[in-house]
This record gives sequence, C-alpha cells and structure tokens, in this order.
Amino acid sequence: MKRYAELFETAEARAIPLSVLVELTHACNVDCEHCYLDLRSDREIGALSTEEWRRIFRELAAEGCLFLTLSGGELLARRDWFELARYARELHFGLRLYTNGTLIDETIADQMASLAPRAVEISLHGGTDTTHDAITRRRGSFERTLRGVRLLRARNVPVQLKCVLMRRNQAEHAAVRALADELGADLYVDAEVTPKNDGSREPVALGLSVDELRAVAADLWPCAQARHFDREARLADAPCAAGRRTCHIGPTGDVSPCTQWTQSVGNLRTQSFSEIWRGNATLARLRRTTTGDLTGCRECALLEACTPCMALSLLERGNLDGPSPTKCRTATARASAYGIPGSAAGSLASSADLVPLRIRR
Repeated sequence: MKRYAELFETAEARAIPLSVLVELTHACNVDCEHCYLDLRSDREIGALSTEEWRRIFRELAAEGCLFLTLSGGELLARRDWFELARYARELHFGLRLYTNGTLIDETIADQMASLAPRAVEISLHGGTDTTHDAITRRRGSFERTLRGVRLLRARNVPVQLKCVLMRRNQAEHAAVRALADELGADLYVDAEVTPKNDGSREPVALGLSVDELRAVAADLWPCAQARHFDREARLADAPCAAGRRTCHIGPTGDVSPCTQWTQSVGNLRTQSFSEIWRGNATLARLRRTTTGDLTGCRECALLEACTPCMALSLLERGNLDGPSPTKCRTATARASAYGIPGSAAGSLASSADLVPLRIRR
C-alpha cells in the first residue's frame, strides 16, 4: 500500500495520467433505472473506430498511464472489445473491465481470463431476480449476471460485484453480501445515486433519504469511529484525483476529468492526448485547486465526513465551488456514523437552486 501511495503522490505532482477510464460505447443491453448515462447506439453517436482507440491507447501509454479501465454502456456490446482489450495488455496496461455480466458465455469468459485482468467489475443490483430485474428493466438479467460471474470465478478471474444501494434494493443488502461470499467475489456498495449526465435528476429520487442512509451508515462505513482529522491539511489538499492523475475518455473521443464531468476539455479526433492533458486550461485550473478553494465547502462542519466533488457541483449547481446536494446528503449520514456534530453546508431539502445542464456527449 505504501508503494501505491508513493506512486499516486508522484503521479499527482508530475500530472501523470496514471489511471484512465475509457467508455468504449454508450450502447447497453439493459436499461438500469438509475444509470447516469444517456444510452445511445454507436452509430447514432459516431463512436470511435478500433484503429482510433488503438492510437489513443498508444498515446496514453506514452504519457505514463499504467492502469486502464474499459467500460460502457455495456463493454461487451462492442464487437471489438476483446481486440482492444488484448491490445491494451500488449501495451502492458493493468486492465480492469466493467460489465453487467449478462453477455458472458464460455468463450467470453475464456477471453477475459486470457487477459489476466486486475479485476472484472460486475453490477449486481439485488439479492433476488425480482429486485435486480426490476432495476435493470430486463427480465432474466439476474440469472444471466450470476452465470457470468460463476464462469469467471471458475477460471479464477477476480470479480468485484458493485451494488448501488437504493430504496428498491435496500432490504436486500445482506442478501447481496451473502451472494458475493457464495460466489467468491469482492463487493463494493455505494449509496450515492447521482443525476444523469444530461442534467436529469430523475435517478436521485430512487436513492435513500438521509434517515435511511443513517440506518445503514455503520455497515457502509465500518471504519466510523473517533479519528484524528487535520482540517488544515485537508483544506490544503486536492479535492480528488480528477484531472491530476486520472481522467475519462468517452466513446466519441471527448476527454473529461472524470465520468460525471459533463463538459469536454478536448476531443481526441482533433487533438492528441498529450495536447489536451498538458495544454488544457480547465485541467490546469483543477491541478491548482485545493479543497480550501471550494468556497461552498471549506467552512462546512462535516468536511471530515465528506468527499467534495467538483463534477457533481458543476452538474447540480452550475459551478465548481459546491456544495453538491448529493455529497451533502452522504456527508450528513456518514457524519452520524463518525459521531461528528453539525450540518452540511448545502441545503438537503430544497432543489430550487439546482441547475439541470442538459448536456449531451
């Protein structure tokens, strides 16, 4: 862990894009009710070709990228996913694959195993077919997902299941954990349901209320106990790694600091990755920004329990300074687990000042 920490510190200090998440497609064979993406076919959006992606991978390697995540939409909806993944491994990237698992058969499981990925991350939205299928809005998706996980685990491929905790599935939290144990998979549970990237707040209504989050806070954040918090150090630190040592590339070549940063900082059809990464003014600003620069967050009593997000602040309020209602809701519940008194800087009740930025990629 110490080596990784040193690697991350060096990458941030030198603005090396250590980890990049690539969305190869926005097409998907399920339609999850909480998805932040505007799902559209590759033909409709004019997605990058195989050769364009191969060039981009080479440019990422030249800039020092070590960890590459291939995602969607649904990754396996791209017919060339394996060709691109294999090429990424030839360039010596540490590879992660994001998928819903429903399209994994024996052949695809063999292909994934041959890549020796760091992990295959698979969404599991409930402990029963009724709940999972209701969230994906596709009958039979639960059983197909579990089959995909079992095929991968039979080949010793590391699998991480991911569950977004919402009102529809909160009662099955324990069942999801039990399934992960049974399948020999790791489990990551997230309780943040964010607006869609086109500005729609419809998914937010699916999430847990602050009181509901409080009820599961001890399980979600098991480290919750008295801690030594250096507020001044936190204010002097970066809010997150976006644009510093991580970034996101969408299926048409738009580069952004992270997956929910809806404004492109450049397109890889007209510029090289190096030109964007080294020359973009927005990225330069992010690298200068500290948590203390976020005027909406720096005085917050719950800063210890929060992970401020400039992308969500931009999406929800139209500026980078926060506070993000999504983050305030999470911080309020987490603070309960940590035993931190006070209230979040942002309003949790009113949405009158929210800005729906109807932006399409």
